[in-house]
Amino acid sequence: MKNTILAMLEYHAEKTPEKTALADENRKISYGEYLNISVALAREIVRKLSSGADDAKGPGTEVRCRPVGVFIDRNILSVCAFMGVAYSGNFYVPLDPALPAGRLSMILGELSPVLLIDAREISGELPVPVTAPVLDLTSGFEKYRSAGTTSCEEGPAAGPEDAVSAARQLRSGLIDTDPLYAIFTSGSTGVPKGVLISHRSVLDLTEAFEEAFGFAEDAVFGNQAPFDFDVSVKDIYNAMRCGGRVEIIPHKMFVMPAMLVEYLAVKGINTIIWAVSALRIAADLRALDGMNTSVPLCLRHVMFSGEVMPVKCIQYWIRYFPDAVFVNLYGPTEITCNCTYYVLDREFEVNEVLPIGKAFSNTRVFLLETGEDGSRIPAPRIIPPSETEHRGEICVEGTGVALGYWNNPLRTAESFTAKPGEPDTLNKIYRTGDLGYYSSDGNLYFAARADNQIKHMGHRIELGEIEAALNAVDFIDVGCCFYDEKKEKIICVYQAARDERKAIIAALSERLPKYMRPNKYLRIDRMPLNSHAKIDRRLLRKQYEEGGLNSK
Repeated sequence: MKNTILAMLEYHAEKTPEKTALADENRKISYGEYLNISVALAREIVRKLSSGADDAKGPGTEVRCRPVGVFIDRNILSVCAFMGVAYSGNFYVPLDPALPAGRLSMILGELSPVLLIDAREISGELPVPVTAPVLDLTSGFEKYRSAGTTSCEEGPAAGPEDAVSAARQLRSGLIDTDPLYAIFTSGSTGVPKGVLISHRSVLDLTEAFEEAFGFAEDAVFGNQAPFDFDVSVKDIYNAMRCGGRVEIIPHKMFVMPAMLVEYLAVKGINTIIWAVSALRIAADLRALDGMNTSVPLCLRHVMFSGEVMPVKCIQYWIRYFPDAVFVNLYGPTEITCNCTYYVLDREFEVNEVLPIGKAFSNTRVFLLETGEDGSRIPAPRIIPPSETEHRGEICVEGTGVALGYWNNPLRTAESFTAKPGEPDTLNKIYRTGDLGYYSSDGNLYFAARADNQIKHMGHRIELGEIEAALNAVDFIDVGCCFYDEKKEKIICVYQAARDERKAIIAALSERLPKYMRPNKYLRIDRMPLNSHAKIDRRLLRKQYEEGGLNSK
């Protein structure tokens, strides 16, 4: 019985221990090493957290189901750290050390980790002050690599059977509803929120992908997404399920198209599950034009998610890989990566919109619309795109729905609710805040956001969080943001006595990651208000679209 994702790792470590499981620009490890490192690291974590308790008893000793932060890099160390944390009975939280110090400190404050693991390629002083103990994986990686099933001081690794036996003993206290990881996303109040995902949800995701796409054991996943972005979850665990390999692509490749294509070909990458923005960058740079690689590049699966894919972009990729399976994936972090998919089975015109398709197995996706009495009812019929007033909110029910937001019961109660008309004791659903509609063939389409959340550069961003950072700038009276979908720009409108664009940019760089910072700044003397004495966002957007606001 597979009650945790760790069972998948053990299966392949026993079946094909010498097969490469993970590789980055500098190193690679086999499935046997993958398991050995994870177990050795887990034992070290248990020792550190259990205050001398017998680590042979595994995660059931004293400290379990607690957050362990991992300072990540684009390397296999980060992924091994994730598995080590999982084997210790706790859950991992990827932390990007390049985040602004203020935001990183805010996340750590919300998280209160019991331990931090430094998996950066070049270790050293951490980017922010911390109070939790720190385990330096970078300098000690080879020690864990050679430790095997024993503790890191006790000698060499044993055989695959012994390694698996030790691993199973270590995780014996885990159950499938235990948390596996938390990923922090944007929060409307200005405070990031940590989406908590269980082992069962990730197992369910990999089962659904296997059923829908049938990845073979020779699948090679080209990892593009950072490990604090849930797109990467699909690379790590789908590879682990089918016994494939994950190649972590260096970030620099995405600004050098010729090198990117060569890298994909030389590494034998045949499966890519990328953010839409990554595929678009490659298309914009004409990365595939005149492919001149030392070995052929053969893609089997090209999957994308995170935002609406322009048809002209995917046409570019299809032109070069007509035999590949192209899949449009949809779903927020809160439902474990994806809840619907659409396999492109026909040619689309450039002015068409790609469907987000139908629900994966064991997932229920449906629309709710607001009735006159304010209650929400299931959308009972096919809704053509022209009838925008009947578009419903996309809601999700099933095992993939997250456990909630870590240490944030109020936000959890707001977003994870009972289905209208059903008792609270039944399944919770997640309200995505996305509006959708059905086509006549039953496929679901994404229409727009229903609230102040946007999709930009593959990230779901709460505009309220940007506004909170804006309004913290001392010389700004009030600021607000909206999104220009056509130009894909975050527009900042602020009320201030003088033009201080450079100072605003400097201030926001201390609070927000680059992808959340506005692309355009507009200063006005007086912010318009509506009849409820709130900022008249609709009027501001109209003035912007009509050219009535002057860029500063």
